[in-house]
Amino acid sequence: MAGRRRCSRMFGENLCVVVGHPAGSLTEAYAPRDLRLEVLLAYVRRNCSDSDLSPATAVTHMRVSVRSVHKLTEWTEHTFGEWLLDERLHRYVRMFRDPAQVRRKTSDIARTCGLNDLSHFNNVFSELL
Repeated sequence: MAGRRRCSRMFGENLCVVVGHPAGSLTEAYAPRDLRLEVLLAYVRRNCSDSDLSPATAVTHMRVSVRSVHKLTEWTEHTFGEWLLDERLHRYVRMFRDPAQVRRKTSDIARTCGLNDLSHFNNVFSELL
């Protein structure tokens, strides 16, 4: 699954480079669900450190409805919030392991990754261990 997700991630990121930003022409009427999902997930990956990122902000980029964003992520059996949290946690782990970040506080790294609610972050992160 991790290999497929990595391949899917690279595809989505390369697709966004080819298509450009925003992905205005990738509405439901013009693109298959897989393609729209990849564009959405690439957008989440690029912007996950924005603490205000939500389905409402993603619809501006995607030019679809909030319901369409939720339907796309439901197809993966994960919610938009789960995808976003997963990306933020992955970014946190990468930064935490980065020797250049060794002098930074854990809470500062978490906030940089869009994880502003430190109580929620601690609960989620402890569940992963």
